[in-house]
Amino acid sequence: MIHTIKKAITVLSLVVFGSVLLYNCEPDADSLGEQLFLDGAAQGNEKSFDVIAFNINNNDSIRSDAGKLGSAVLGAFNEPQFGKQKASYLTQLRLSTYDPDFGTNAVVDSVVLVMKPTYATDSVTTTTDESFVYTGVDGNVDAKKVVNTYPVSKYGKTKINGKTTFNIKVFEVTDFLKSASDTVKSNQQFAYNPTVLGAKEFKGDVSSVTITKDSDGSSLFTTATPGIRIKLDKDFFQTKIIAKKDQPELQDASNFIRYFKGLRIAVDENDGYLFQFSPNDMEMIMYYKYDKTDNGTTTRPQTTYTFALGSGNAHIGQYEYDRAGSALAAASIGNTTSGDAKLFTQGMGASFNRS
Repeated sequence: MIHTIKKAITVLSLVVFGSVLLYNCEPDADSLGEQLFLDGAAQGNEKSFDVIAFNINNNDSIRSDAGKLGSAVLGAFNEPQFGKQKASYLTQLRLSTYDPDFGTNAVVDSVVLVMKPTYATDSVTTTTDESFVYTGVDGNVDAKKVVNTYPVSKYGKTKINGKTTFNIKVFEVTDFLKSASDTVKSNQQFAYNPTVLGAKEFKGDVSSVTITKDSDGSSLFTTATPGIRIKLDKDFFQTKIIAKKDQPELQDASNFIRYFKGLRIAVDENDGYLFQFSPNDMEMIMYYKYDKTDNGTTTRPQTTYTFALGSGNAHIGQYEYDRAGSALAAASIGNTTSGDAKLFTQGMGASFNRS
């Protein structure tokens, strides 16, 4: 009996002692700084200070090289506060394989440059052509064509002089663009050949296309992602690429980016809107035919060659401004004595580039 009482007292003592330990392990309430507020201990005094705020003249320039160009911008927008802002885009391109073998008597059929702008995924218009005739390597084929059309996300005016058309043009860059790691400012100029390599009337929408054969439903053509497809001069690529087979210009990347320095994409218009697209998602595909001989029979199958326009290339955003007649042109700039009456944010510094 005595043993049982001692055991009970021991257990009870451990429980009480453990409770004390647990209680002592609980953190105190956070009372940091409460002495400043209890019983009117803190006596505050308010003071006013003059602050001078003024605009900075940054020469309308920001970094717009591949290291900062999360999204590229194209278009033009003219409005009364900032004036005209016009955006063009330059990119290098590389061969997907070096020292390529295009086959015997290779002839370019077409070359297509594809841009993939940001678009409204929840707004789609679908059109179907059940009587479409597809013309391919096997001749004319009865088919069905389905087109899904989406509006591109725009900043500015949705219409230009009552229309929705931009004239997008592509040119060959003639200045070396260096490497993707080099720093480039948005107002830096690079020479280009004024001869147009390709053009597109862009009406503010992008489309994806699916063409299937009527006979068995098999796919004849499909574009996985909506984009702007710009046809380029096939004769230029016949001379610039196909004719250089086995030549030093196509042997390695170093030679090629000095031989074919890049592309410039711009719009003719000086007003309208600006839109974004991903530099690393651009594509350029060359379609061509060549002689293929099997068992004494020669055919000319069509094949493709894809150029690399993604990461690893120099990408450059060029931004041009005309402030004449705008509120910014009439505003005070850099008055460090009395400040400026109106403050302006940088036009292309935040909305379109990570700087």
